[in-house]
Amino acid sequence: MVATEARFHRDAHGVVVSRNPSEAYRHWASYLTVFHEVIVLARVGPTFADVSPVDADEHRHVCSATVAPGTAGSGAVARPAGADPSVTSFPVTGAGVRVVELPPYRGSIGYLRTHRRLRSAVSAGFGPGGLLAPTPRQRGAGASCWSEPRPATGGQASGEPATGKAQSGPAGSGGRSPHVIDTRYIAVMPGLVGSTLIAALCRRGLPYAMEIIGDAEAVAGGMFGRWAQRPARRWLARRAAAAGAVCYVTR
Repeated sequence: MVATEARFHRDAHGVVVSRNPSEAYRHWASYLTVFHEVIVLARVGPTFADVSPVDADEHRHVCSATVAPGTAGSGAVARPAGADPSVTSFPVTGAGVRVVELPPYRGSIGYLRTHRRLRSAVSAGFGPGGLLAPTPRQRGAGASCWSEPRPATGGQASGEPATGKAQSGPAGSGGRSPHVIDTRYIAVMPGLVGSTLIAALCRRGLPYAMEIIGDAEAVAGGMFGRWAQRPARRWLARRAAAAGAVCYVTR
């Protein structure tokens, strides 16, 4: 399960898409070299037809100066070689990649207005049948709630390392106890979505990993003002120290 600050939308057909190719399916599918399935926790807004240009490009303008180029959430808009220049949106979901939708807030004011809804949406994902639940048994009640066909070569494994063996049972336990925690949680930081996930995991005593792809002080200062820079740095340092693994992107 990967929490990202990327902001997605739905196209005219209801498919979750991104205007940034570096945040589209190809990036999330790279996690499938290790995991059977990837669940992306992100904000999802209305269709592009209902979004102003400023709204649609918010993520790109906010992050481009603070996040390492070429990483998801960076705002980099380099297109894959041979891509059609007329294409303005790129699918996020696909075989093995699904999205858990969060409220599509914008900026600091939008976050302050929706932070309770954001926390509630994340907490709901850990409930019975929720896609963020850590064990197959807890997720099993939601097996019929998937919006897209599941991959033919893998079971539910939002965090279970790939073994190459087909899994059995609706929860995809592969013969293991349905009570075993098989989900791995990764928070892409800095970001309010990632910090909300980490807070929820800490309350539940669940381990997590972090991908740090930007300057916490710069992001917090840009959103809330200079007063937020040092608290953001200290918060990120404490959470990184408590993480099971941390990946840093410096260039």
